[in-house]
This record gives sequence, structure tokens and C-alpha cells, in this order.
Amino acid sequence: MKKNYFIFGYLLLLSLLFIMISFLLWLTGGKNSRLLGQKLRFGALIISLTAAASCSGPPGGEVTCYKQVPDNSFRVISSREDSGRYIIQGKKDSKITIHLYQRTGEDFSYSILDEERKIMQTGKLLPVDGKFDSSKEDFEIVLEKDLKEGYYKLQFFDLSKSNQDEEAPKAIFDLVVKSEPEIINSEIISPRRVHMCYKPTTRRTPDFYLSKEDNSIRELEFKKEEKKIINGEIKTAGVEYFSYRLEDSKNIVIQKGDIFPKDGKWDGEKEEYMIELPEKIKPGQYYIYFYELKEEYQDKDISHFLTYYSIKIKNLE
Repeated sequence: MKKNYFIFGYLLLLSLLFIMISFLLWLTGGKNSRLLGQKLRFGALIISLTAAASCSGPPGGEVTCYKQVPDNSFRVISSREDSGRYIIQGKKDSKITIHLYQRTGEDFSYSILDEERKIMQTGKLLPVDGKFDSSKEDFEIVLEKDLKEGYYKLQFFDLSKSNQDEEAPKAIFDLVVKSEPEIINSEIISPRRVHMCYKPTTRRTPDFYLSKEDNSIRELEFKKEEKKIINGEIKTAGVEYFSYRLEDSKNIVIQKGDIFPKDGKWDGEKEEYMIELPEKIKPGQYYIYFYELKEEYQDKDISHFLTYYSIKIKNLE
């Protein structure tokens, strides 16, 4: 209980300081970057302490709280990522998108190091919209054309580019730069299915099935010369935007598109769908991934990946 009194007292003090700094910032017309930085820091502290107080709970009672995001928390957004490893394949991935959460300043930078710790690219991070006006900001890094194949470290700092040596990086991600479509190492780059973590919070997760007749089927086999059509089913849809993505065993996209109900309308808890695979698809192992969003947003929001199934194309026997 004493701990709670201390937290509430500290919260009161921080709130008073926050109001005072906000007033001074207002007097300066919001142009004092130092006051703005202090305001953001006090705001972040108030949020953290409020979360700590809400997580204390009654003696012997059940505690429910959320995990607080640290100040200046960086996240790389990628459709080709595995445990923090961002995979670059050709020109299509030359631009890296970054989300910054709980921002507490305006000086941010990055550096890309090769395996010998040599800096290959560095620069200042500026918001995509051109201004720091939110606790969450989006940045973009355009990779230089002469960045060769290999393994790199992508480091983020809440410091200016010239001051990176003063403190350790705020976050570090692994980069794999590959100009050709072949996979580098199957033990290094795992299929997309490691991301099967999305669960809607207010309703049941939609269930995708490869066969409307037998929902237990998790793998389909087609002969090379036969017509390859998936007649599947979605249960407890609840929304009207679904898409799929067909990839080979090396994570190369073969086909993707939006999914629509066969009767043309979303009006039931069960909906039938049909997907026709490419006519000239080669024999081999494939994976089909289902998303709860439109096809155009798959690369931008991998968090809405729902499930996957295996598909094999066999030579005609």
C-alpha cells in the first residue's frame, strides 16, 4: 500500500510539472524543441506510472495489465522477416519502413554495418510526413544501390548521426541482402508461417479450410496436368476482406489475390470460396497463406496473417 501512495504522489508531481511545461511551451508558440522534448518525457513517465499503479491490484486479487512499450521503441515493418531478421530481395525491398513508438525527442539516426563492423550507410531519420507531431512516427530508409549481397546490422539511435558513438544503439536488426530470388540458407530464412500470431481481440478468429467437404484436410496434392482449383470454406467470417498468397518453398510469391464468396455476398457464418492456381505451375512444394485484409495491404501489415496450408504439385503419373 505504501508503494501505491508513493506512485500516486509522484504522479501528482509529474502532472504539475507537465502542466507547467505545457504552459511555457504555449507561451513560446510551440517552437522550443527542448521544452517539447521535456513535455514528451514527462508524458511518457506519467503513462508508465499509471500503468504500474493499475497493475498493482488488490491483495490476493487478479491483476490485469498491459506490457508497457519502452520509450523510443523501434520496429521494422517487413513481409520478409524472421525473428528480427529483415530480408532484402532485389529492388522491390530497397525501401525499409520503420515505426517508432513512445517518442521522446527529435534526434534519431541509423547506421548499416557489414560483417566486419564497417559502416556502409548512415543517416538521419525524419518522419515520413515531414514533422514530429506524435508519440508514434513513421520513417523510411532507402538502401543505396551499391549495397552488395551479404549480412548486415541495422542499428537505430535516439541520437543525431554525429553522436552515435556516445551511446549504444537503441535497437539492432539483422539484414540479409540478396539480389537473386534463391534462398540463402533454409536454416537462416524460415517460411512466413512463423508469423502465425494474429488473433482478433473482440471476436472469434475466422477459420479457413482448404476443403468445404472435409475441414480436417491440411494439404492438397495436384497432378501437373490437371486443373488446380481450391474449393474451400471460411467459418465465422465477420468481415468482408480476405486475401491469399501462394509461395514456393523458397518464399517466392507465385500468385496472390483477394478472396470473395462464391455466392457474391458475405451473409452467413459460413462462406464458400474458390481459388484457381496458375495453369503452368511447376511441380514442387508450395504454401498458401490466408490474410484478414485486402491483397494490396499484405506487405504492409503482416500481423493480419491468419493461417497457412501446404500444397504439392506432382508430375503426372
